[in-house]
Amino acid sequence: MRAAAFSTTAHSLRGGIHSSRTANVMAVAADALGLTFKALRLRLPPGRFTGATDVSRNRPASDAPLTHAPETSMDMTKTHVDSQQELAQSSIHLRIGSFNVENLFQRARILLLDDQQSTGDELAKVGELQDLLERDDYDVTLPNGAMVRARINELYNALQKFLTIRVDRGATKLFRKPKDAPFELESFIKGRRDWSGSIEFVVDDFSDQTRENTMKVIDAIDADLLCVVEVEGLVALRRLARALSDKFGKSYPYAMSIDGNDERGIDVGLLSRYPITGIETHQFDEDAAGRIFSRDCLVVTVEVPKVGAVTLLCNHLKSLSGDGEKSQLGDMLRGRQVERIKQILAQRDLSRERVVVLGDLNDFEGRARAGADQNFVLDGLVHHPLLMDVVARLILEPALRWTYTGVLRGQRTQSRLDYLLVSAPLAAALGSVTIERRGIEALEQINGEAPFESVSETDHTGASDHAAVVAEFVFEDRGGGA
Repeated sequence: MRAAAFSTTAHSLRGGIHSSRTANVMAVAADALGLTFKALRLRLPPGRFTGATDVSRNRPASDAPLTHAPETSMDMTKTHVDSQQELAQSSIHLRIGSFNVENLFQRARILLLDDQQSTGDELAKVGELQDLLERDDYDVTLPNGAMVRARINELYNALQKFLTIRVDRGATKLFRKPKDAPFELESFIKGRRDWSGSIEFVVDDFSDQTRENTMKVIDAIDADLLCVVEVEGLVALRRLARALSDKFGKSYPYAMSIDGNDERGIDVGLLSRYPITGIETHQFDEDAAGRIFSRDCLVVTVEVPKVGAVTLLCNHLKSLSGDGEKSQLGDMLRGRQVERIKQILAQRDLSRERVVVLGDLNDFEGRARAGADQNFVLDGLVHHPLLMDVVARLILEPALRWTYTGVLRGQRTQSRLDYLLVSAPLAAALGSVTIERRGIEALEQINGEAPFESVSETDHTGASDHAAVVAEFVFEDRGGGA
């Protein structure tokens, strides 16, 4: 099932807040990062913002994000929270966002199941099949008494609709199909030494409407720099950029994605309106336990006119699928990924450099973990002393921060998996945060709010099962270059 991208719920400090109050808000933000308010060099104009027009883009009220005071915003489809007043027209507005698009053109069929638990169970079978196929001898007994060959046959038949096995050497095919009987390994295939090949996932194409709904979400958040999660690769990302230009007039001349460690075609990438000046991949990083990143931590530096360099760490951390021991192993890997990101950050001056850690970090506070350790796996990153969690900073009610919905054991749940964590110079310029959920086809079930009209749960045309998250930063235009 193609799930949906989240609506947004409106929390706002706009509309009746004087510039002195805004200055106090920013002072709190600075204090949270150990800065002095004087160091922010923020100059706020007098007057009040009416909410009639989004001055950052000069859009009419009909196109502006829904903006309501906190006490009246609980049921809004769009969460938009502002911490600054209307700045001078000469101010520079930079929008940075993240969106798990859940693929653009094709997606592995095994990832399209309606229930997260079902997906986790099937992926566990794939993992077991892959481990058994790597054995040197298929005619030995497993600890549970089953023959390796028999278990391979059982798993392959159970997974037929989700995968194929490509054979490059040693045989024209690995399995044969007796009449009126299930598939079975060819008898002359005795072990891994007798063939060379790999498991390949069966993929399904998305409809044009599904892809257009994904573009509607991207159009709505209007990010200048957009971390794109679960994209098939650079070719797909460039196709998306062309389609956004043709259909919505959104120009993203710079796109970057590097094939990562996940063979299911769910890489991370970046769409940018400004030149990309630096790229780092961390897909090969290892520690004592082995390879660290499930996909990649893609580090991209962009040169923003009149602002300067902005460095983005685009992430898609280990998923939450599985129970018991598998869940604990997932938490351990995610914890290692967090530690490695912290090491990458330690190489930068977060008090001076504009750095963003963003993407699908696949965990949330308050989650009940398997085992005795109940600590928040992302704690060292989300609560990093030199980073600000912009969503938590401006959306004060935790229930309004959710960015993901899914079905687990028959029950639909919401949680926050997507983050924007920024260094001090960006924290000082924070203007607003928006969580865009209207691409989610189950949105009406969740809170009674309508998704985009073109999003249909019946036809499975939701943009994603994640919301898009975007923050706007407002800088004083001092003239001249960066």
